[in-house]
Amino acid sequence: MKTIARDFSAGVCLVLLLFASGFAVADPSLPWALRNHYSIPIEEGVLIYGEDNAEWRVLLKDETVLADSIGFSITLGDGTELTGLSLEEGTSSRDAFTNAIGDGTTYSVTFPPQKGLKVTHILRTFKARPFVFVEIEVENVGTTDVAVASIRPVVSESSVIQSLSPQTRIHYRRLQDVAGQPIVVAEEDALMAVIHDPAKPICFGVGLIPTGQARSTVSFRERDGEWHGEIACRYEPARRIAPGETLSADPLWISHGMPEAHRVDLYYSWAYSVLVDSPERNFPARGWYTLDDAKGLNDYVAAGTAWNKVGINHVLVGPGWEGRPGSLQGAASRFPKSMKGAVGTLTQAGMKVGISIDPLVAKEGGQPWTVDSSDGQAWINPTLPGAAKALAAKMKTLNSWGVAFVVVDKSMIPDAALEKFQLTRSEAQNAAYKALRNAAAPIPVFPASVGMIQDNVDDWLDVGSAVARMAIYGMVPGPLHFRVKDAANISDDLVTAASFWPGPIEFQGRLKHKSRDGIATLVARERVPAQPMDADRRAPRTWEVKEYDSEGTLLDERTISLSGARAALAEKSAGSKENGAAS
Repeated sequence: MKTIARDFSAGVCLVLLLFASGFAVADPSLPWALRNHYSIPIEEGVLIYGEDNAEWRVLLKDETVLADSIGFSITLGDGTELTGLSLEEGTSSRDAFTNAIGDGTTYSVTFPPQKGLKVTHILRTFKARPFVFVEIEVENVGTTDVAVASIRPVVSESSVIQSLSPQTRIHYRRLQDVAGQPIVVAEEDALMAVIHDPAKPICFGVGLIPTGQARSTVSFRERDGEWHGEIACRYEPARRIAPGETLSADPLWISHGMPEAHRVDLYYSWAYSVLVDSPERNFPARGWYTLDDAKGLNDYVAAGTAWNKVGINHVLVGPGWEGRPGSLQGAASRFPKSMKGAVGTLTQAGMKVGISIDPLVAKEGGQPWTVDSSDGQAWINPTLPGAAKALAAKMKTLNSWGVAFVVVDKSMIPDAALEKFQLTRSEAQNAAYKALRNAAAPIPVFPASVGMIQDNVDDWLDVGSAVARMAIYGMVPGPLHFRVKDAANISDDLVTAASFWPGPIEFQGRLKHKSRDGIATLVARERVPAQPMDADRRAPRTWEVKEYDSEGTLLDERTISLSGARAALAEKSAGSKENGAAS
C-alpha cells in the first residue's frame, strides 16, 4: 500500500465538487487491503485511490465508510457504454506538477484502448490545499471519429454516499456557467450540492465546474438512509472526437476532510474563480425591467413610468421583438421596422435600453461559416474567423441604435446544425457569447436569465448563497429573474436577502401600486458583500460581512442575522452535542 500524507488542521467534512472524471474497476470483489492503492488523508478524511483501476472510496479516520467503490462511465453516441468493469486493468504513473492552484503530484491510471478510445484517469493532489482534483481524458487512438454523448464521473452499484443519519440535509448550488458568468437555474440543473449530517458532523459537497463543452449537472436522492446520485456531463449533441484528438472532461474537485460548510463553500468558490475566467464588472445599476414576449413598444413605454419612479431606469426589450430571425428588424404590429427608432423612443422616455439577441442566428446563409436548417434559417458557426466578423457587425448595428447593454439568449439553433459544425450546444453558445462580449466592449453583455424567483425570502437566500463567495473572488453573475406579483410581499428580510445578491436583477412585469414602496426600498438598498456562515442550509440565516478598501485594509466586519437564525443555531448546537456524545 502506498500512503501520501497530508497535514491539515483536524476536522471532518467530506466535500466533493464534481468536474468530470472517471474510475475503472478491474476486480471489484478483491478487498481493498489486497489491492495496490494510494491513501490521501486530509484532516479527518482519507481518500483511497486504486492504482490499477482508479476506483476510489472515502473513509473517516475511525474507518467509517462514506463513499465506496466509486467508478465512472462513458456513453458513446451509438449508445455503447464504457464502464470501469468493461475496461481492462490500467497502468499507473506519478508525476510532479505546478498549475494555477499550486504545486502538487498527479497519480494517473491509463487504460488499454477500447472502441478506439484510450481513457486516462488523473488524481491531482496539492502540497498546500485541502482538496484534490480528479480528471478524465478520452483520446481517440483509432482511425475514425468517435462520438461521446456523456461522461458520468461518479458511478456506484450501491449508494454514492452512506453512513449518514436521518438528520442529513442537502443544499444545491443552483448554477450553470455561461462563458465565465454563473447564472441561476432550476434545482435539477444544479452544478453543486452540499450534503451535511449535523449529527456527525459531516459535510459532503458535490459539484461541477464546467469548461464550456457540456451540460453538467448534479442531483441526489435519499433512500433508506443512503444517498444515490446522478452526476453527469452531457454533450448535446454528442461530441465527435477525431483521430488523435483528446476530450478532457470537466475537472472534479474533491475535499474529503473539512468539517465546516462555509470552508467548503470558500474553497470551491476560490477554485472556481481561479479556473474560470470572468469578465470585469461594468454594470453598477441594480438591474432592469422587462415584459413578456407578446408585448410591444407601447407596453414598454407605459411600464417605464412606474419603474423609473422606484429607481429602475434600465429596460430590456426581450425575446420576441425581432420579425424575421437575424434581420434586426422589429416584429410588425408590435414594434417599428427600424428598431433604432424604438430604442430612441424608450430613451426619450428616460430609459437606458437593452436588447436581447439570439447569438447564433444569421441574417443570411451561403457563407463558409453558416449552415441552413431544414426551415431555411441560416445559423452561424462562431468558431470560424468569418463568424467573428459577422457577430462584430451585429454588435456594431446595436451600438448604432444607442443600446446601453445586451442580453444574449440561449440560441434556438437545432441539433442538426450543431452536428454539421461538430460543436456541442454549450461550445457554440459560449463561443458566440465571448465573441459578442469582446465586440461590444465597453457595453455590458449578459447571459439571459434562466431561473425565476418571486417574493420568497428563502429563495432569495438560496440563490444569494450560491454565488456570494464567488462574487467576493471577482466572479460576475448573470441576471436573476424576479417576477413581481401584483401585491408582492417585500418584507424587511426580503430586502436584506436581496442585498446579498451580487448581480443585476431582472424585474418582470408592470409594477402595480401595491408593490411600489417595497420595490423602491429593495432597489435603494445597496448590495452587501456578505457570505453565508451556515452554508449547508438552503436558506442561510446568518451572514458575515467584511468590507475592505482598495489596499486590502479591513474597514468593516459584522454579522447579519435574519429571522430564524436562532433556531438554526440551536439545531446546529444540538447536532454537535449529539456528535460529541456519539464519539
